[in-house]
Amino acid sequence: MESHCSKNDYDVVIVGGGLVGASLALALGAHRRVALLESQARPQPDQQGPSGERAIVLSSSSKNILSALGIWSFLAPYVESVKEVQVSDRGHFGQVKISAKEEDLPALGYVIQAKHLQAQLTMLLEQSEKIAVFYKAECRNLDTSTTGAVVKFDSLAGRQEISAELIVGADGQHSAVRELLGVAVSTVNYEQSAVVSNIDLARSHHHIAYERFTPTGPIALLPLKEKKATLVWTVPHEAVNDIKSLTPEAFIEKVQDIFGYRLGRFIKATTPVAFPVSMIRATELVRERVVLVGNSANAIHPIAGQGLNLGLRDVAVLVELIMEQGFGCCDKLLQEYVSRRRSDHLQIVNITHSLVGFFSNAFFPLTFARNMGMTAMELLPPLKRLLSKKSLGQVGHVTSMSCGVLPFSTENHHKQVGEI
Repeated sequence: MESHCSKNDYDVVIVGGGLVGASLALALGAHRRVALLESQARPQPDQQGPSGERAIVLSSSSKNILSALGIWSFLAPYVESVKEVQVSDRGHFGQVKISAKEEDLPALGYVIQAKHLQAQLTMLLEQSEKIAVFYKAECRNLDTSTTGAVVKFDSLAGRQEISAELIVGADGQHSAVRELLGVAVSTVNYEQSAVVSNIDLARSHHHIAYERFTPTGPIALLPLKEKKATLVWTVPHEAVNDIKSLTPEAFIEKVQDIFGYRLGRFIKATTPVAFPVSMIRATELVRERVVLVGNSANAIHPIAGQGLNLGLRDVAVLVELIMEQGFGCCDKLLQEYVSRRRSDHLQIVNITHSLVGFFSNAFFPLTFARNMGMTAMELLPPLKRLLSKKSLGQVGHVTSMSCGVLPFSTENHHKQVGEI
């Protein structure tokens, strides 16, 4: 392992302790000096806010990344596998089915509530003696130079200052790091909110995930454990208050009416929670000794469930480069990061943005075209396979972590685990 300049307190300071930032800290923590700054208080499993209830879909490559970190075995009680995805257009004939069997995979993806993944990441962070975690830490100033970087932040202990070889902004779509650097963003306001609720089902979902496009926006039902599914229903902002005002019985009846009975009868649902959705992309990924990852770099529409998967692939590439090159020439490392991530970012952003526009338009020629397109995709396996491979994270630069292996020795690290 390379020697480090002792004047810097840490090799890497990660600003943002969410799912992406915590994963990056764990990946680097065994072999690099890491500090993690999180603006919120330490997450408590029994005191999760509404955002913790939302479900996320992990691709096969994300599953492999978490396996490489040694976390996958802890997630087994909370993860439900997706064996098939059915995409349809309400009131029209087009339909696409993608199955794990066709892709020769044990599953197309894995569904877990965000709160369970965050809880396990927090547990492993606190077990590590080499990762310094600062909660309620508000980043206030960044100073960078050719020799290192300095972060000034407010914490429970007052104003603090630490130095590092590299700063990573992993602090979400409203990134303080990005703002302090003055990095511009490209924003698309979809004028939509995602309504989230967990639904009890009368029968098993049989590991099938559904995405249905309706005149008001896409509605997804993703399988959870024990005859449950999580609803992600994208609607115009103005519809949110009407939905929230519904009685529990009226809400479940409305969702059933829009979705239909492909998943059987809906019994009850948790109180719906709504989140505004937009696309926010940083116009630059790197500055001197600073890199943006996850939602700090690309916050995308949830229509295809690819946000976290994209962020975890950011983690895998950055870890690979740090272990390959060290910090001797930080500019070269950062430019190579941009080069390796550019194609993946553009492909997923373009697919997601195109789906939003294509399936939210009720103009007849477009509805006819998209249904013909869906039918063609069902009849042309190579086209369908290309789309599924992109969503599985199998197109573009493939890292060792995406294959389930850390890009360095795993001694004294969390035990790597295999399939559930």
